[in-house]
Amino acid sequence: MKSVSFDRLFQQANTLQLLRDKNAVMILDFLREAFSRGTKKSIGQEELTNRLADPPGANSGGRGRLI
Repeated sequence: MKSVSFDRLFQQANTLQLLRDKNAVMILDFLREAFSRGTKKSIGQEELTNRLADPPGANSGGRGRLI
């Protein structure tokens, strides 16, 4: 694949744009945490939204780590 094709792919694909975002580290860490809480391979939008809205450590008595 030519570099022009990769550039176009990164510009057009929303999921790949996350990797180039300045907050990519936080986004990827959140997704890793969300999907490593058990054996789920998919999580509904509402559940993901609720997890995103929960402050760090909300379920661990305030002892969660900061992102």
